[in-house]
Amino acid sequence: MWQVWLAAEESEAVATALEPKLVKTRAAVEQVLFDVVMLEVALRNGADPVTLANLMPKHWADFIRNSDITEVKPIGTTPLSGGRRP
Repeated sequence: MWQVWLAAEESEAVATALEPKLVKTRAAVEQVLFDVVMLEVALRNGADPVTLANLMPKHWADFIRNSDITEVKPIGTTPLSGGRRP
């Protein structure tokens, strides 16, 4: 087993460098956990695709952008207002 010994100045520099990354990672993990619990509750209550889209708009947008339109269209997409774009 390896042991690393740092002087006080070095350990403060490491802590200062890592703190913003750790704060950002913690926030991301908290958001994922929140999303998982929200999705679990929604699915247990039989939420429909429109409700899920309203609860999780970023995930819905990613799903729509990355899916085959033939699979997505039947579950809740709507055409743009005003018809086709030129």
